[in-house]
Amino acid sequence: MLVFANKQDLQFALEAGEVLKSLNLESITDRTWNIQACSAFTKEGLSDGMEWLIKAISSKQAEAAKKWDLFGSRERS
Repeated sequence: MLVFANKQDLQFALEAGEVLKSLNLESITDRTWNIQACSAFTKEGLSDGMEWLIKAISSKQAEAAKKWDLFGSRERS
């Protein structure tokens, strides 16, 4: 799960720790999550967030493929 902490170009923007507490993200233990500071106005941080998301999805797909292969191997035996 990717959370964009937008508006980082503004003085009143919440920092990552504040977003963490506000959304109670520490209670989410059944999935990988990341808070990405960004500014949609300046586009800063957007590509970093998307890169993290792509890596996270790829990692989950690789894990699923490995489990499927292991399961398939047991079926053939």
